[in-house]
Amino acid sequence: AETRCDGDAFCFDLNPALGEGPRCIPIAYDCPPQWTVIDLNAHHENNAWIYQGNLARAEPPLEQHGGCNCSGSATGANDLFSFTAPRTGVYNFATSGVEGDTILWLRTACEMPQPAFELACNDDRIDVFSGFSVELEAQQTYYVFVDAFGIEGRSEYELTIQEPRQ
Repeated sequence: AETRCDGDAFCFDLNPALGEGPRCIPIAYDCPPQWTVIDLNAHHENNAWIYQGNLARAEPPLEQHGGCNCSGSATGANDLFSFTAPRTGVYNFATSGVEGDTILWLRTACEMPQPAFELACNDDRIDVFSGFSVELEAQQTYYVFVDAFGIEGRSEYELTIQEPRQ
């Protein structure tokens, strides 16, 4: 039997180990207030959004935001960004750096790790760095996560989002 949810709720099993079965959970489109969310729209320059990050930093400490669906090696401690697409089109997301190993993913609902809310996810598209292209809707807010492939993959990185061509 399946559980159907009404309205803006999603059906899933919070903890399969407990054997309680699936429940209807309200979709958490926004991030919890205690999570630090970096606004990528504030980092626009030369037809791209660029952010210099560091997954190896000590302060402020990385926050636990959970993992992704494309790699079981994400640490779960990552940088989290919001991005509101200014227009509809295909955007190119990529990480780069001198060393390290990133995993990059994009969600429509911040706190919902289920595949239904993950628009794109990549580990190692560009050597050990990550990237993907995805079509986004104008004025829709998306959530971008940058994590490392294991603790040893943590280092400085650059996150870039390229605007769609007109």
